[in-house]
Amino acid sequence: LNVKNSLGPDEIHPAIVNRIADIVAGPPSELYEASLDQGKLPRDWKTAAIIAIHKVSAQSQLKIKAGEAYEYIAEVP
Repeated sequence: LNVKNSLGPDEIHPAIVNRIADIVAGPPSELYEASLDQGKLPRDWKTAAIIAIHKVSAQSQLKIKAGEAYEYIAEVP
């Protein structure tokens, strides 16, 4: 992350995120790797509401037929 940028929506400065990235990435990475090794996913990962958000741009209008004019967000309960 560029440390010259302002705070993100989480109100954490990019310099702090850069310093703690290796520390906070460990546990989720280990969970994901264990899931792959065991061939099982946590129940919450399987249950999600998929929300399609239409992109508003001239380029996206050309891609409507390909289904690329939407961004998809998974909302996990």
